[in-house]
Amino acid sequence: ALPICFLKVTQADASDAHAWYHLGFCASKEGRYEEAIEPLRKATALVPYQRAFRYNLFMALGRAGRTAEAQAELDKRIAEQERMKGGGR
Repeated sequence: ALPICFLKVTQADASDAHAWYHLGFCASKEGRYEEAIEPLRKATALVPYQRAFRYNLFMALGRAGRTAEAQAELDKRIAEQERMKGGGR
């Protein structure tokens, strides 16, 4: 029932990053990694600085066997952190 609530929220407000995240997180927790990826991508696109969103996207990609995409997400995050450390926001 909980994922259905989050699905309804995303249908009513597609800009609700937390609803997208929880929809993907619930799918991931149930082992439905492929199904989790798209909502987690949407959450990450809406709030790119949220570490939990990126981490769970990375994990879902890896567990779905999409290791190249998981590595690309990790590399992107590392590059962003390096830019932030260098003051290049």
